[in-house]
Amino acid sequence: MSKEDPFEELQDECYICFEPCKTKSPCHCQTYVHRKCLRQYQETSGNYETCMICLQPYPKPHNILKKYISNTIFSVIMYIATGIIGTFIWDISSNHTIQFEPPWSIKHFLAAVVTSVVIIFLYFIVIRYRIPV
Repeated sequence: MSKEDPFEELQDECYICFEPCKTKSPCHCQTYVHRKCLRQYQETSGNYETCMICLQPYPKPHNILKKYISNTIFSVIMYIATGIIGTFIWDISSNHTIQFEPPWSIKHFLAAVVTSVVIIFLYFIVIRYRIPV
């Protein structure tokens, strides 16, 4: 005789609309809830601070500006690095003297684009064929 969990069928359902759901709540209880349902509940009830299930406060949203700035800095550093690497490889392979171009030059831009495409291609090859690195 097997024991069945009476709440097993509710584990993958939104606790607001009772439709199938795979998104967990942003609070500590981690119950399933659609973002749209949660947003609609919060707008209707005016309760933006605590979960109605576990009564714990929702975590504070990350500072969007801080994330934007860090992503921008990372992108600029990657652009400069891939441009330098691409220019270096191009100069070595064509037997030219090694000259580093400024980041706003066409040669640096093309080197950055080509190097980035090659890196992305190799990344997907490694992931696809699970090549140990």
